[in-house]
Amino acid sequence: MREPFGSNFVKSFIELEKNIETFISSSLDSLGYELVQAKVLDPGGGLLQIMCERKSREIMAIEDCVKINNEIGVLLIGEGLLPKDWRLEVSSPGVERPLVKPSDYDRFKGHKISVEAIGLSKKKRPVKGELLGISGNLVKLFMDGETLELDITAITKANLYVDGLTGDSEK
Repeated sequence: MREPFGSNFVKSFIELEKNIETFISSSLDSLGYELVQAKVLDPGGGLLQIMCERKSREIMAIEDCVKINNEIGVLLIGEGLLPKDWRLEVSSPGVERPLVKPSDYDRFKGHKISVEAIGLSKKKRPVKGELLGISGNLVKLFMDGETLELDITAITKANLYVDGLTGDSEK
């Protein structure tokens, strides 16, 4: 499948996200927050989303997002990582939190998750089931009475899943 902006364009935004994540992680840590992920959501219109959570695991408030936006926005612009005409959106991960680090797969063991991975058939995407954890590179998921093992490097998207939240409940 051809990327809409070309593969180099997409790679440059993936690289930008990684650079931003590396650059802001220690600043967020000193403010009492942990980075979940940085995502370029609208490359054409210039929108960068920073998703964070409190290190204490307490619920994020709007004041937390404003504080992070003010502190991190200045740093990103000063370092030239965020063009001045781009918008910065700071948010909490929400109830359908993305799982992005290997440690997330242990932290959320026992929760329902939705996973998309390379090698799964089209009719089985996304796969939904109970997260059993991670062992080495294998993420274990219980679904339809069986344990499914997915190599973490094949996972393209994973998040917590809440039945009925988006109108399609799992029975």
